[in-house]
Amino acid sequence: MKKYKFKMYSRKYLIRPILFWLIGPFILMIIIYMLKGYSIQTLSSSYLISIFTLIPFFPLLVFIFFFNYKKHNGKSTFSLTDNYKKFNYKDLNSEIIFENSDIKKIFVYFSYPEYEKRTITAFWTEYYYVKIVLKNENNIIITCLLSDEIINYLDRSKIIYKKKFFPLIK
Repeated sequence: MKKYKFKMYSRKYLIRPILFWLIGPFILMIIIYMLKGYSIQTLSSSYLISIFTLIPFFPLLVFIFFFNYKKHNGKSTFSLTDNYKKFNYKDLNSEIIFENSDIKKIFVYFSYPEYEKRTITAFWTEYYYVKIVLKNENNIIITCLLSDEIINYLDRSKIIYKKKFFPLIK
């Protein structure tokens, strides 16, 4: 049995982007210092300016995605049982147990770069979610922060890949 819970401190989807946002400009300032010889005071002020004024949208978009996905899967669990053939999805209100044969369609929503397998230039483009439509018309949304391996266990013939500029869940 494999069990997935919401990854509050996901290394790939939250920690790495924030560290990049904080450390990236610092490394750039060190390189500029070594090549150009600007004073430490000038570099430290330009570092603070770059973090607090020029690049605030970078972590803002990561947080928008993170909290949007947390709203939908923050209290959910997802498990695979019976040799990965049965799925169990639990949230605050319900528990749904289903198999691949109970699935009508599966929509996987990627960002454009992720969908087209292009180089990822922004961390928020790695976020994606899966919408499973069951034959009884129930919809289950599983985000990459709940399980980023779910696609491996689903029936590939029912998967429909879609691209969205910002794959936020409505």
